[in-house]
Parts: sequence; structure tokens; C-alpha cells
Amino acid sequence: MMSIAAKALSVITGPLFSVIDKAVTDKDEAARLKYEIQTQLIDAENSALKAQMQVILAEAAGESWLQRNWRPILMLTIVAIVANNYTDRAVSVGNVWRRPDAAIARSVMESHDARCWGIYCWPNR
Repeated sequence: MMSIAAKALSVITGPLFSVIDKAVTDKDEAARLKYEIQTQLIDAENSALKAQMQVILAEAAGESWLQRNWRPILMLTIVAIVANNYTDRAVSVGNVWRRPDAAIARSVMESHDARCWGIYCWPNR
């Protein structure tokens, strides 16, 4: 999987290498310049990955329970939200909102000439 930075750098290196081919007449020197540029780009990407790895390892080795588990909690929360949007019955938290019964939805559709899906209704055109 190629990172966004690697994709952006590959967009830059293509034209840069063609300029090197045109400007440098010695093929060995051009190959050496391309090699050095690629080496520096790989080293830069490697150091960025190491920094990301160190952050994740520091979080995983942290003393706080929340520090170690905030990423899995966030992932499970997002999965629960997405799954809740596709279930037959929406979850009501403290009766803040309720999903309409079939009879209520039917009466809304009949009285307002609307189409409903779940809790969302829109007028027929």
C-alpha cells in the first residue's frame, strides 16, 4: 500500500528524473543522481513511518487505560453508529428521540403524500 506522501513524491520524481536525463549527459552520473534522490526519499519515508510507529507503541505501552484503548473504542463506536443506521429498530438513548411506528409512518405518508424510509420522509414529486 502506497502512502499519500509516496504517491506525491512519485509524481515529482518522474519529471525530475526526466530533467536529470536531459541535463546530465553522462549516464553513470545520471544514474548516481537518481539513486541518491531515491535513497533520500526512501530514508525520509522510513523516518516518518518510524515516528508513527513510536507514537503507537507509546500509546500501547501507556499507563492509562484510556491511553491504551482510545483507538479501539473509537473504532467500535463508529461501527456501532454505522450498524445502528442499518438496523430495523433505532436505538433510543434516554428517550431523546424515537423511531416512528409503522402506523405513524403510514399516517404521515398518507396525510402528506410522502415517501418514508426509516425516520426520514420526503415528498413525492
